[in-house]
Formats: sequence, structure tokens, C-alpha cells
Amino acid sequence: MSQKNRILYVSATSGFFGGVERYIYDSARLLAENGFEVSGLFEHAGGKEPDVFLEAFRKIYSPGDVEAFDGSEFDIAFIHKVEDPELLRNIRRKFVTIVFIHDHDYYCLRRHKYFPFRRINCHLPFNPVYCSICCGLIERQNNRFKPVNLCRRMALMREVKKCNAFTVISAYMRNNLLLNGFNVNSIYKLYPFKHLNDSVCRQEHNSGLPVILYVGQLIRGKGVDLLLTALSRLDIDFNAYIVGGNNDEGYLKEMSSALGLSNKVFFTGWQNKPDEYFEKADVVAFPSRWQEPFGLVGIEAFSFRKPVVGFDVGGVSEWLTDNHTGILVKEKDIDGMAEGLKRLLQNKALADKLGDNGYDFVRKHCSGENFIAGFKVMIDDVLIINKGNPHV
Repeated sequence: MSQKNRILYVSATSGFFGGVERYIYDSARLLAENGFEVSGLFEHAGGKEPDVFLEAFRKIYSPGDVEAFDGSEFDIAFIHKVEDPELLRNIRRKFVTIVFIHDHDYYCLRRHKYFPFRRINCHLPFNPVYCSICCGLIERQNNRFKPVNLCRRMALMREVKKCNAFTVISAYMRNNLLLNGFNVNSIYKLYPFKHLNDSVCRQEHNSGLPVILYVGQLIRGKGVDLLLTALSRLDIDFNAYIVGGNNDEGYLKEMSSALGLSNKVFFTGWQNKPDEYFEKADVVAFPSRWQEPFGLVGIEAFSFRKPVVGFDVGGVSEWLTDNHTGILVKEKDIDGMAEGLKRLLQNKALADKLGDNGYDFVRKHCSGENFIAGFKVMIDDVLIINKGNPHV
């Protein structure tokens, strides 16, 4: 195995949970297919289908193994989601480290970048005083509330900033890092990738009804409640599939019933491979209320030539161009969401055109070849810069 090809992926959970874990799994497999030796180190077991998830890695380590590392085992430690600042400190002292900033965890105590109660998106930099007040020093985990360990979270933020480089997947996230004092010369933007099937085709629906699709976690920040309200305002027939699961599933089912959507909206639960739902969809809804770092579901939709109607939050506008790859709606504009969905469901020619444009976007920007080329440039650059002095 040549130098610069031995990668250690570090993250919290050793199973599928959300977009982060899917990205970890897919990118590890792609790197392995292109000559990289990818191992994984995970803080704890969790998520769905852990056996499948762990197949992407050559070897699996636990936090207790770090002590025995001498620094020669890997060329790069690629940090995804880490909760323990001491673990990150120990890894950083032994390896050159690149942190993938998937979301807002490393500069927002609430993690979601919006204010509580009214859930208005926050665009301010991190400040320990007002951010502590904002989060109330409590957080929700596994459907329970617990105190935020402020000292631990602050220590983690400091350790992250001491790493050698940072990777983001949108200009929006790059700007967030700059706003929060990250080194401008250490930030690399690397688009996600998606394998394309040139033979993908649109399916006709046996029911004759157009199909709206949502894929993602069922948590408040993803805005499925906003989507359900928008669906209740549509005056045309349709079927909608909600693919995913999490804390809000029960609440959303009750809401759907209360809105009179029980015979139109179908909850499928979590699906490891939701391809069949993308294939039969006419349009994909992206109703997030939080500031999405990118929105990987949009790229998934485009790979099936499906247009997207989504709110303009975070990095969404980097791939969702209004009237080109879909319809971009002002954030939380429920009427605008309903109008956009109706417009595409009633104009198949337009929907097909926008879906084709989305497919072309993925082909141009999100190919596996582009990802590997960008990844190689990044690690070459980081290793050259930190040669002889890798540990900050």
C-alpha cells in the first residue's frame, strides 16, 4: 500500500442513521474501489444494519485502540462526527487530521443553528455567553432531555479547530467556518458524489395519480410538518410517500390524520435503499426548516431525473436552482411549497425538463471521478503543508 492511501475514518456511530452515515459508507466504498485502504474507528455501536455498514471498512477500531497507535498506521485521520474531545486530541497528536464538517455541531451548542421556540434560523457566529443562553444548557438525545456539558463541548470545539484541515460540501458551509474563525487556507470544498445510471427512466403510475416523495429523518428540523400542511392545501389528487423514521414519526402520523391526508400520505418507515420510491416519484419535496449544510437527498433525486421543490435554507441553493433543477421557495413559505408542487404535478413537460437538468448537474459536479480527483488533491496538499510537523 503506497503512502497517502491509508485512511482512518473516525465517527460516532457504526451503523446507518442519517445522511452523515450514508455519506461515510458510500465514500469509504468509493475510496476502497480506487486504491485507498480505509479503516474505521467508531465511538459506539448504534444505527441500523451495522453489519452492512461496517463492510465498507478494511478494519474496525474502537477508541481504546488509539493508545497503541504509534502514528505510522495511517496517512490521514478523516474525522466525521466525534463527541469525545479527549479521543480527538489523542488522534490529532498521532496523525494528520482532516475534519469533515457535516453540520453545525462544532460551532453551535444547539446543533441546529436556529433559535428555540419559534425556530428562527440563526446567522450569528458562536459566542459562549449568548449561545449558552440560547440552548438553555439542555439538549435532546434519544428522545430525552439532558444537561449540556458546556466544558466538554467547548473542549471539543477547540480540538476541532486545532486539526490540520477541514472539508465542506458547499460554499454556505465554507462561509460558516470563516464566520466562526476557522483558517481560510485550511478549508477545502468537495462536492458529494452519486453514481449515475444512464438507463434510468421515468415510470408510469398504475394508480394514475401523481406521486410526491419525501426522504429523510422524521425530526422537527426536517420540516415534514410544514410539508404536510402544504399537502393539505393542494386541490388536486396525489399520493405522497414519507420515507424515513425518527422521534417525530408518531406526531406526524397524527398530524396527517388530523389534516385529512390518511388516504393520500403513506409513511413507509426507514428504508436502506429507497430507490423504488424515487423511481415512481414525479417530484421530490425538500421542506427543511433548519439550515441544511447541503441536502444530499436533492442529489439523490436528481440521479433519478426527478425535480425538487425545496425551501431556500443553508446550502440548498447550491444545487437547487429555481426554474432550472426545480423550484426554490422562500424558507417556511408553505403556500409557496404547495404552489411549486402543484405546478410540477400539473406540467409533466416542465417537471421532466427540470429533472433532466438536475441529472446533468450531478453528472457535471458530483461524479465519482470528480470526488476521487478532489480527494487526492486535498490529501496531497494537506500532507505537503504538514510534512515534518503534522500535529498542531
